[in-house]
Amino acid sequence: MSKRLSGSVAIAIILGMIAVIIAGSGGLPRDLKSHISEEQGQLASAQTRFHTERDRVMQALAAEPELFRAQSMNTLWPERIRKDEAALAEAARDNTQLQQLRQQNKSDSRPRAEALLTSAHRLQDSALSDADDLQASAEHWVSFKKNLPANVRLMQNDYDAVHAADLASTATLVHKAETDWPAKRDALESGLTGVQRLQTDADQSWSSTAAARQQVESGNISGVDVTALAAAAIALQAAKISLVPKAGELKDQASQLYVAKDKILVDQESKDGEYRQKLKTIQTKMVDPATKKNDVTSSETWVAVPKSTYLADERNLGMTVEHKAAGLFDSEADRTAQPPGFAYVAPPGQSNQYGYWDHRDGGSFWTFLPEYLILRSLLSGPSYHPIGIGEYQDYGYAHRYGRPYYGHDAGGQPRYGTAGTETQTRYRDSKYVSGGGYRNSGYASHAESGSGGFRGSAYSSPSSRSGSSAQSSGGYRGSRYSSPSSRSYSRPSHSFSRGGRR
Repeated sequence: MSKRLSGSVAIAIILGMIAVIIAGSGGLPRDLKSHISEEQGQLASAQTRFHTERDRVMQALAAEPELFRAQSMNTLWPERIRKDEAALAEAARDNTQLQQLRQQNKSDSRPRAEALLTSAHRLQDSALSDADDLQASAEHWVSFKKNLPANVRLMQNDYDAVHAADLASTATLVHKAETDWPAKRDALESGLTGVQRLQTDADQSWSSTAAARQQVESGNISGVDVTALAAAAIALQAAKISLVPKAGELKDQASQLYVAKDKILVDQESKDGEYRQKLKTIQTKMVDPATKKNDVTSSETWVAVPKSTYLADERNLGMTVEHKAAGLFDSEADRTAQPPGFAYVAPPGQSNQYGYWDHRDGGSFWTFLPEYLILRSLLSGPSYHPIGIGEYQDYGYAHRYGRPYYGHDAGGQPRYGTAGTETQTRYRDSKYVSGGGYRNSGYASHAESGSGGFRGSAYSSPSSRSGSSAQSSGGYRGSRYSSPSSRSYSRPSHSFSRGGRR
């Protein structure tokens, strides 16, 4: 063979190898093709299992037509089976398309193949899960009929349990809460009516089957209305299972109205992809709303949080991140970040159970009543300063629009939150600060940097910005922290919009 011919053959072989490699790299991924191949067998297995369970259900319906009249099972179950059959038929069509895509082996078919594979699995799982449920239910009902005496005894147990529930104490607590908190009367009364109805319906189910139960207990089950007994047994069991928990939930709801609750973010840290926050929870329980007698408690604990919550609260160190007022349910808690204590202040010119506006030194300042000085101390710590009417009006403006309020001190610096001058001192030893999170967040203290950590930022004071325009024009006018008349409280960045909380 000549050198030229030998070289041509070598080139052809190399080009052929390259073509094979290119063809292989351009097709469907190997693991995806493997899953598609397995899908054919999985579908056949699912169809066999479904048909077996379907046949058992249909045989039970045919063997005991009167029994399965209860709750219209004789019509509802066949309809569910037809829907399951349709789902499996659709899964089969998905499988046919999958096999075609595998044969064609085109790389651009990957999204379609993955979608079909997901759809086929979902349809199979749905049909099999429903068939499993139907078969188990059919066996239960047939077993109920075969063991009537034992099931009648279970009905007695369930009925006794329903009547053992202490609804009287629940009603007493609910009626007191309705008197103390009239705004919640409708919600509480609706809950109480629902709980009482469970007991009333159980009574109805029990009394309506008296004759059938007596017949079973006498040993003569001929002609017994098994359908009615079975339906009553289900109703009694459902009432027993749900009555006590629902009564407990209602009592808990009524009790929530007597508690004001604040969660203050005192620290947070991230490590190895996990995020935690340290929350100080302050509860003020009103022992007697009429006399303002209260019991204040405080506790701190670390809790795991999603990354989104951690990031959303980077600005909110030292802030109340959740406030629930007395007279509200826990589900109605306010999750807009705000300075501790501001939520307890009455509108200007008004007073409330916590305090009043005191006019002195040419201004108006909020004053907590003596019985709430402990609450004030727990909320604000030793650095408490009286809330002036102007500051409260700024807070109210921001809060009405669902925006956090960070305020500003005499030098123009933010007073509250991570960047706040009060926070920088009070929480300097926190994990968040000492671990660098504070500095890395973009709100580091000018005291830490030594030369104006906020210089040139939206948080710098007028004196720390370059040029004199900020000083001559009111410093924060037009900025994110200007007064209401000058468009204050705009969110600095969408990255700080609040996420869900515990």
